[in-house]
Amino acid sequence: MQFTDWWNTGGQDLYLDNLVLFRADADHAYRHAYEKPHDQERKFGLRISSLGDPMGALVLRHLGYVSKVNFISTPVSGLDRHKFFWGNLTEALVLQAMRDKGIKVTAQQQPLEFEGVVGHPDAVLDDYLVLDIKTAKASSYSYMQYQGLPQRYRTQVIAYREALGLTEAAVLVINKDTHEASLFPVSRDEGEVAELRRNVQWVRGFTSLDQFLEAYSSDPSFYVPDCIPERYKGANTGDCLVPPSMAFTGYAGVFYDLELAQSSNPTKKEPIYFVRGYNTPDEIPERLIPYTEVISDE
Repeated sequence: MQFTDWWNTGGQDLYLDNLVLFRADADHAYRHAYEKPHDQERKFGLRISSLGDPMGALVLRHLGYVSKVNFISTPVSGLDRHKFFWGNLTEALVLQAMRDKGIKVTAQQQPLEFEGVVGHPDAVLDDYLVLDIKTAKASSYSYMQYQGLPQRYRTQVIAYREALGLTEAAVLVINKDTHEASLFPVSRDEGEVAELRRNVQWVRGFTSLDQFLEAYSSDPSFYVPDCIPERYKGANTGDCLVPPSMAFTGYAGVFYDLELAQSSNPTKKEPIYFVRGYNTPDEIPERLIPYTEVISDE
């Protein structure tokens, strides 16, 4: 049975026949999350999983800089380890369910390169489709039902597909609150692939922070997206939010002047970060630290 046939005939209901293999994968997921020192396993530098981020974040990754805000006194919390465990466990469950139904699963976490950038795909199915598996909270899952995949997810599987020379790619998103699942096929678009290759080559062309800051000062909008006006009941609240494409990069505090404050939107009970301005090229370096210093500190 091919993967697409299985999915279209009820594959979303995950039942396991071979619990022995799953127990081994579950044990690995537990040990990886709770026994390994994650603080020493941070993945620095340019990676395939980050290629969908804004250009400014990609250049800083390539040059070996991280945000001081994100990497000073920030050990991995117990909650983070719990998230790692459930993410790895969900992946193991899905892939074992596929094997039980006769689907060929290969290339799990196999190292590969796209334009010199390293990545590790979750799996290749039946020798033709590369699959990446994501877990999401209910609100994020619902957002994707209406808005589609975030660009960083699309870019990631596109790069995997091209590096492996396959014909198809897809992202499987699991709602970790309700256990619903949605499959998002990512069709091949020659223009999209060519643009991704050009972007990677552009980023890898930078050799120093000064070179980047000069380029950034001449065209900041090319490297950093504008903030998103917050809206409530169809009207702007007057506040501006970090764009989703930048929110998970780890570099928001480098490019934006952020303030943790209470929203005027009464539905948001907890304080959130608002963009109060954009940091100048002169201010950006003081918010950065070379990742070599982070590694040596650990």
